[in-house]
Amino acid sequence: MRKILLVTITVLSCLGLHAQAHIDTLTSASKKDLSTFIKVINAAGLNNIFDGQPLTIFAPDDKAFDKFSVQKIDSLLTSSNKSVLITTLDAHIISGKLTAKDIAKAIHDGGGQATFRTLAGTTLIATINVNRNIVLSDNNGCESTIKIFNVKEGNTDMFVIDSVLLPKNKYLQFTSNK
Repeated sequence: MRKILLVTITVLSCLGLHAQAHIDTLTSASKKDLSTFIKVINAAGLNNIFDGQPLTIFAPDDKAFDKFSVQKIDSLLTSSNKSVLITTLDAHIISGKLTAKDIAKAIHDGGGQATFRTLAGTTLIATINVNRNIVLSDNNGCESTIKIFNVKEGNTDMFVIDSVLLPKNKYLQFTSNK
C-alpha cells in the first residue's frame, strides 16, 4: 500500500498537479482517520503544505480532535480564527525531514530526550516511554504518542499522533460566532 501511495505521489508531483492532489491521495490512500486534520489544513488555507520546503508533520488523528467539543472545533475553523488555526497547525510542524530513526537517535544522543522547535516557535520534547513509544510533550505539558511512523507525503515526513499539540494557552481563546 505504501509503495502505491509513493508512486501515486511521485506521478502527481511530476505532472505538476496542485497540492490538493496530495491531500486527496493522503485521505483516500492512508485511511488513518485524518479527515479532521485535512479539514483543518484546508480551513487554514495551507493546502500547499506538502509542496515546497521539507517538513516533518505530526498529524493528530480524528480521535485526537474528538477530545475537543464540536463547538470549539467549529469555532476554530471560522475565518475569524484563521491566525489561531495556523498557529495551532504550526505547533505540529518542524522544518526539515525527520524519520522515526532520526527522532530516536536525537533522544538517545540527548540523554533520554530531544528538543525540537516548531514553526509556531514552540518547543516539542520527545522522549521514549516505558512501552518504547515516542512521546511528544508541548509547552503546555500535553503529551501525544506517535501511533504511525514515517508516512511520506510530498515534501513531508508525517507521523500520526493521538493528541492535538497546542501553542501557548493564549492561543486557545477562540472567538465564538454565537
